[in-house]
Amino acid sequence: MLILARTTMKIVILCIALALPTIHAIDRHRRQVVSNGNETRLRKGTVIPYYIVGYEKLRNHSLGRELINNVQNAFKTLERLTCLSFVDKSQEIFPRKLLIFYAQRFILIEYSKKPVHCSATLGRRRRDHTVITVSEKCYKDQLTIIHEILHVLGIIHIQMRKDRDHYIYVNEGALTEDTKSSFEIVPDAKTFGVPYNPGSVMHYVPKPLMRKSDVFIGSIQSVTKNSFSNNRLTFTDIKLINLAYQCHAKCSQEDIERCSNHHGIPDSRNCATCHCPDAFQGPTCTDRAELKVNNQVCGATLQATEDWTTLSKSFDTSGACAWHIKSPMGTLLEIEVKNIQTTPTNTKHSKKCTTCEHFCMNGYLEIQNNADIQIAGLRFCCNKDITESIITDKNILPIIASFSKPFGFELQYRYIID
Repeated sequence: MLILARTTMKIVILCIALALPTIHAIDRHRRQVVSNGNETRLRKGTVIPYYIVGYEKLRNHSLGRELINNVQNAFKTLERLTCLSFVDKSQEIFPRKLLIFYAQRFILIEYSKKPVHCSATLGRRRRDHTVITVSEKCYKDQLTIIHEILHVLGIIHIQMRKDRDHYIYVNEGALTEDTKSSFEIVPDAKTFGVPYNPGSVMHYVPKPLMRKSDVFIGSIQSVTKNSFSNNRLTFTDIKLINLAYQCHAKCSQEDIERCSNHHGIPDSRNCATCHCPDAFQGPTCTDRAELKVNNQVCGATLQATEDWTTLSKSFDTSGACAWHIKSPMGTLLEIEVKNIQTTPTNTKHSKKCTTCEHFCMNGYLEIQNNADIQIAGLRFCCNKDITESIITDKNILPIIASFSKPFGFELQYRYIID
């Protein structure tokens, strides 16, 4: 049975692909799009098979079992959040010639013992294998594996969008030859109206590709350096792939309109529910998100007054919380962050690097004061991020704390009359 259908047409290169573009002679470490003018589409409702090479040997030791588990969970996460389905063919036995035939239609997962970064081919490759390489350097990071799967589905790096220069600047002198192609703008990349989000899992952060002390990208306009934290699959990542693969077609126009508050979209696996921006949930994307710490809902809806009110929290475990601070119509909300407590990160670059220097790896407080609630807001990783007070005309201001290690913060809020 053919899993993927072929359609010949003018190539359309997508930021998050409407289809799996056919790629020839691609260096998958560079991810440069090369095409012969054809495009390969996924069938609607298709099941996409994947095959973990060397499955039997891998499952005989702990590293291999962890790798298999992380790969399977990465596919399950994407399946749960989209209309795409993935099936693991790793335990099936194919004659060598038949496996070579199927490899052109499967996603092959290869394990490399070399200390290299994870990598993937971009899109489905006709007459060749579609490959994700998972190495010892990254097999434990499920989010990195998701990043590579999204490349296979046709997703380029966000910093290759044609509008990127409105949000970031690129220090080309700090780029290496191996990384320059990941910053080449694709002028006809489709975005489906989803805004540029530096917090996307598909956006590079400054740290990984630094050469000496030169940061290769920085922020302009309202984008802060900590907004580059790609430590989670964001709402915009989920929304882009759902729109690109037309998952919303499974739901009614009424469902689409009902979920459209705060730019939400219907969940194609249950059209009565919605995919919403991080601080929201519910059938209309207007309820406060019930994020959890120790399996307990964390956060609250708070009413601001004209007097300063303090919100102070400390956590000794991982988790996330959401607060909505409300003020009367016609007033402005003022927020002052007083203190951030984070867990230092020890790395090979520094014996004691703070999470500020590592883009909120261990935790952050996010004030979602952007006009577009879909993109990352102001993030505070430690006290040196604290500046002047934040004043916004929003009457509902979402605040999120997300952390993988002990974390704490203190802030004050009030409303003022304009």
